[in-house]
Amino acid sequence: MSLLSGLRPARHQGWIFSLLSPPLVLFLLLWTSLFAPLSWAQAPRVAVTLTQPEVRSIHQPLFASGRLQAQQSVDIKAEVSALVLAHQLEDGAQVEAGQLLVQLDDRRLQAQQRQVQANLNEATQQLARFERLIQTQAITQEQLSSQQARVESLRAEQQALSAERERYRILAPFQGHLGEQDLVVGQLVDNGTRLTTLDQLNPLRVDFTLAEQHLAHLYPGQPFQVRVAAWPETDFEGAIQSIGTRVDPSTGQLQIRGRLANPDLQLRPGMFAQIQLQIRPREALTVPVSSLSYNGPEVAVFVINASQQVQRRLIQVGRITADWAEVISGLQADEQIIHQGVVKVRDGMFVRPVTAPDPHPETLALQASPAEGV
Repeated sequence: MSLLSGLRPARHQGWIFSLLSPPLVLFLLLWTSLFAPLSWAQAPRVAVTLTQPEVRSIHQPLFASGRLQAQQSVDIKAEVSALVLAHQLEDGAQVEAGQLLVQLDDRRLQAQQRQVQANLNEATQQLARFERLIQTQAITQEQLSSQQARVESLRAEQQALSAERERYRILAPFQGHLGEQDLVVGQLVDNGTRLTTLDQLNPLRVDFTLAEQHLAHLYPGQPFQVRVAAWPETDFEGAIQSIGTRVDPSTGQLQIRGRLANPDLQLRPGMFAQIQLQIRPREALTVPVSSLSYNGPEVAVFVINASQQVQRRLIQVGRITADWAEVISGLQADEQIIHQGVVKVRDGMFVRPVTAPDPHPETLALQASPAEGV
């Protein structure tokens, strides 16, 4: 269509043609024939490279964070008010389960126990005589039963005193490392006074949460890696110990408890831990990152049909790396898409596929096939 073809004859427009000289009219006709807009089928075709989506195994890690905790941790406290007779408390020392840590003054109980033991010995001897005498009916059955009850009572009293004395002997409940302490021999401690702490540093545990949609990928014994600020380049190996039985309805998070070895005692309870959890690989459809086209929140690719015409297709993407992006929906594995040249094309254009990026910046025009009607 020429520029002059759009002018409609009218009574008040006839004088315009009389003002145009023949050379000017010829120039306008040539200009409109050369630069008039062309259809996509007639326009020069942009050179692009094509590719197909690739199915690959994705090893996608999950990330979480939490605080390291001792596998077992307890405050060592006095159960009674007494003087300290002796102790084996040293800051940071390792102790074994059942090891004596503090001995409190139990001498009064020892004296009572010796007295009860003496009475028990005498009562036991008397019971033996009564058992011989009952054979000859020198005593009554009531006397024998009374002596038996006295022996049992003294034995129970002896056991009670032994149990009471154990409260004056503070033992390590498990193997671990002692914390700081300021205890001295002869010091009077009250009932409930904290004497020191005991932590089991190997292994440690860490509690963290993951979104409920990851539950299908989790199992007890699943390995994970932990990093802490004190050792930023070191991966500490751990494994899932237990998976929570409930999902928090307010957050949709699932509670996970992990366990990790700490043989060199590099880690301490309370450290902030960054956790990376490897899940089972999955098969996914992927495309090169360079083939993606963005428009605000929309992500699209340019699909090429058999006529080499471009169709802009919206897709949903998942994981994105520096090289490829996971396609969740919107694309089939057997479709061809533009790999390089995305910025040069528009929806509905015809393109010229090449095997490598076009070395010439200019776009070459090719003659269209008969199927395109040219």
